[in-house]
Amino acid sequence: MEDERLAVASRALARGWKMLSKHCDSCGLPLFLVNDREMCVYCDEGKGDTETEEKNVITEKTERSDTGEIIRKKLEELLHRLEKETEITRMKDILESIEICIRILREAGTTDQR
Repeated sequence: MEDERLAVASRALARGWKMLSKHCDSCGLPLFLVNDREMCVYCDEGKGDTETEEKNVITEKTERSDTGEIIRKKLEELLHRLEKETEITRMKDILESIEICIRILREAGTTDQR
C-alpha cells in the first residue's frame, strides 16, 4: 500500500502539481494544489468539491519521463525552505515532505550518490 501511495504522489509531482505542507487526515500524504483546490491525490478527497475529471487525471499515465528530475527540484525547493524556516511545526511539515520525496526517488531507483 505504501508503494502505491508513493507512486500516486510521484505522478502528481510529475504532472507539475504543487505539493503543500498540509497532509491528508486519512492517509497522511501531503495534499496537492490541483486546479486551485487542495486535494489528496491518493484518497481523492479534495478539500472542497472535486470533479470527475480531477479523479480520472490521477490515474492517467504521465506524459513525462523525467519524474526523478522533477522530484529532485521539489526536494531542492523544500531544502531551501527548511533552511530559512524557524517555526517548528512548519519545519516538521517540510521534513516530512522531504522524507516522502526521498522515498519516491529510492523507490523509482533514481537516487544518485551526491
